[in-house]
Amino acid sequence: MKPSNPFADVSSASSRLPLVVGLALQSVVAYEWLNSAFTKIVHGGFAAGLADELAKNSDSASGWYWGVLEAVIIPHAAIFGYLIEAGELLVGAILVATAALLFARGQHLSVGALRALLGVVALTALGGAFMNLNFSLFSGAPAPWSLGSDTFSEGVGIDGILMLMQLAMAGAAASLVYTLRDRGAVRAVAAPGRGRPVASRAA
Repeated sequence: MKPSNPFADVSSASSRLPLVVGLALQSVVAYEWLNSAFTKIVHGGFAAGLADELAKNSDSASGWYWGVLEAVIIPHAAIFGYLIEAGELLVGAILVATAALLFARGQHLSVGALRALLGVVALTALGGAFMNLNFSLFSGAPAPWSLGSDTFSEGVGIDGILMLMQLAMAGAAASLVYTLRDRGAVRAVAAPGRGRPVASRAA
């Protein structure tokens, strides 16, 4: 059975609502990444000052992560700074562009194009979640599933929230990619000149 485009199959506003809400949340995450990237680019000095920032403000980082900072990241902080700027800009741009395309043209896309687009969303969201994970580890923030350190703690930080949101986005997009796979029925047909059935994919 050929899979169908879920954006084209929705028959009412209520059935379309989950897709719209998902794209809206994707756009919010994209805005946060773009805002963060342009803040670094416009004000300048992020790559040049990253080493000092990491050395001064990573006291709360876990011991193993501090070892990674000291051995790998701080000595090459300028390179990592430019990679962070480019990564934030790229993740934000891809997420907002794919959300806009899915909202405006999703119902007109072929199943193959839709799978490719959702695959891009899943990979991009995973990349964004990985950046958020590293930002959380650097700051020593508690894991998003744990309680705050004290009564006046804010609880889950912004990086933890964004990481969880993007993992959910990646999971939803990957699930749709899997759902849209070609599930051609397999039927048994007799092989020419033989009595045994062989597996053949239905047209």
